[in-house]
Amino acid sequence: MDKQQILEAWIDGACEPFNPGGTASYGMVVKRKFTLLSSGGGTEITRVGDKAMAAIKSLSSGGGMEITRVSDKAIAGLKPLLEEIRAETKRLAGLKAEAGKLEKELMYARYFTTGDEAVLKAFSKEVIIAFMERALTYCRLNQLNPEVSVPESLSCKYLSISSYTKFELLDLIAWAEAGLVEAGQ
Repeated sequence: MDKQQILEAWIDGACEPFNPGGTASYGMVVKRKFTLLSSGGGTEITRVGDKAMAAIKSLSSGGGMEITRVSDKAIAGLKPLLEEIRAETKRLAGLKAEAGKLEKELMYARYFTTGDEAVLKAFSKEVIIAFMERALTYCRLNQLNPEVSVPESLSCKYLSISSYTKFELLDLIAWAEAGLVEAGQ
């Protein structure tokens, strides 16, 4: 609150010329900042109550108007800030929705950048099939389809396939993809 708007009031009573037992008296001062707005004093006790009540009522009505003025000023100053906050909240909500859409892509990227097997294990089989489809498409687009010889270890494991047999890479990828699809059925 602006210090120039603060009202200060002092009201006190005593007995004169000696306390207690003297004549009832009072003194009162009302200031705004360093400016005297009202003062008084006397020995009539009924005037103490009347004058004190008048001063309090004056402060009360002036204070009420001051509170209303300051409140209106604060509300007027806050309205643009509230609109800014609302707009920012809507923008952040949109970003959150977009981030949710990108969550899976981030998981894929995390695996490829870190090689974290825990992330890989969390992938669904459909994701791995999609990776194989992308590998197949990549090889087709880049015309990568070399013939691959069967390794000796596989020809020993599968006696019907000799180590002289050759397969095209695209066929092997498609075959592996079909195997994954069949495994889930």
